Amino acid sequence: MADALTHITYWIAIQLPCRILHNTVLDVPPHMTVLRAGNIAHRVLQRPCNTAVVHRLKELSEHANAVVAESAKLTSYLAAQQLLTSLPGSADLYTNYTPFNKQGQLIVADHTTADALLAQLSQYMDRLHMAEQLYPGWTTHGLYNKVSTLLTTHFVEQGRALANSYTREIVSEIRQHWQAGKIARGLTLFIPYLDERRCRMEKYKVVVIPTGRILFRPEFIIGACRVSQHHVRKDPELSQATRWQLLSQLDSIIQAFETELRLLR
Repeated sequence: MADALTHITYWIAIQLPCRILHNTVLDVPPHMTVLRAGNIAHRVLQRPCNTAVVHRLKELSEHANAVVAESAKLTSYLAAQQLLTSLPGSADLYTNYTPFNKQGQLIVADHTTADALLAQLSQYMDRLHMAEQLYPGWTTHGLYNKVSTLLTTHFVEQGRALANSYTREIVSEIRQHWQAGKIARGLTLFIPYLDERRCRMEKYKVVVIPTGRILFRPEFIIGACRVSQHHVRKDPELSQATRWQLLSQLDSIIQAFETELRLLR
C-alpha cells in the first residue's frame, strides 16, 4: 500500500487482511478482502489513482461491517507508519538534501541540482501528508511530530533560500541585459517562490513591459512590482507565510532598482 502511494499508480488491487483477532478470530467477508482502485482508463488518460486508493480505504474504514472496518483501519495504520519511517532522518536530510547553507548560499553545483533536491523534499512532504490522510491518529504520536517538525522546517528553509537565490539572479540578469541594451521587446518576470500550502516551488508572473519596443527604465520594474505586491496581499490562494515571502522577494527587486535610479541621478 505504501509503495503504491509513493509512486504514480494507475490501477491497483491489494489483498487486505482476511481475518482479524479481536478476542476471537473473525473472518472478513471474502468479497471485501481486496481493495481495488483505478482502471485501464486511468492508464490511457495518464490519470493516477493514488488519491482514490486513500479514499477507498477510508470508505472501508467506515464500513457497517465492524470486521471490514477494523481490517481497513489496521491497514491504514500500518501503511501510514511505513510512510513515516521511510522519510529521511536528520543526518540524511542535512547531508543529502541541503542545497543551501544557513546563510542562504548555494553549496551544490548549480540551481538545476538545487531544483532536483527541492523536488525530492516536496515528494517527502507529500508522503507526510499522505500519512496524515491515511490515519489521522498518527498526528498525536511522537514519531510523527518529530518527523514532521524536522522535515517541514528544513523544506521551508531550503525552499525560501532557493526562491531568494533565484530572485538575486533575476536582478543580476536584468541589469546585464539593460546595460547591453537588450531589453526592447517587452519584459515579463517569473519570480520563483515556495507555496507553503501546496509544498511546491511556483512562479509568480509580473508583466513589466508589454510586448513591443519600449525603452526600458528602472521605474517600470519598481512600478510593476508594487502593483504585484498589492495583488499578493489580497490573493486568497496564498497562505500568510507564502504571502510574506513573496512580498519580501518583490521588495528586494524594488530596492535593487531604486538604487539604480539613485545612481542615475
